[in-house]
Amino acid sequence: MNELVLQAQNLSVGYNEKIIVDHMDLIIPYAKISVIIGANGCGKSTMLKSFARLLKPEQGMVTLDGKKLQEYPTKMLARTLGLLPQSPLVPEGIKVTDLISRGRFPYQKPFTIFVCASMEAKIKRCQERAREGEQLTEKEIEQNIRRINKNRA
Repeated sequence: MNELVLQAQNLSVGYNEKIIVDHMDLIIPYAKISVIIGANGCGKSTMLKSFARLLKPEQGMVTLDGKKLQEYPTKMLARTLGLLPQSPLVPEGIKVTDLISRGRFPYQKPFTIFVCASMEAKIKRCQERAREGEQLTEKEIEQNIRRINKNRA
């Protein structure tokens, strides 16, 4: 496994030509806990947005394992980096597991979402039947377990 290092070199980034982070150098090493601390409005979130390619640097660059972020295909970068903002726009009533599963999106093949939704509906029907006291056959239970394991792979 590569020891990926996220690095900012002479990074200047901001909004509407107003620079928030100015000439910053930073290295976030592989497999280490890194903490970003600062006062409100000092640019912590702005910096992280530039790391996730949500903001284009005015100057400098961000690299991952020595390669500019812009050179990574979007899907490959999404498999490596993730950003969950402080105030994410989350639909009301969404479960934490559903929110986290959305991070699996870059790994899914085309139409997987539709297959998973169909499988989820079948599993819910089985759960409802079980709640109503109906016994599921051993074959139905095994089929559902196989479906779950297949879609996890």
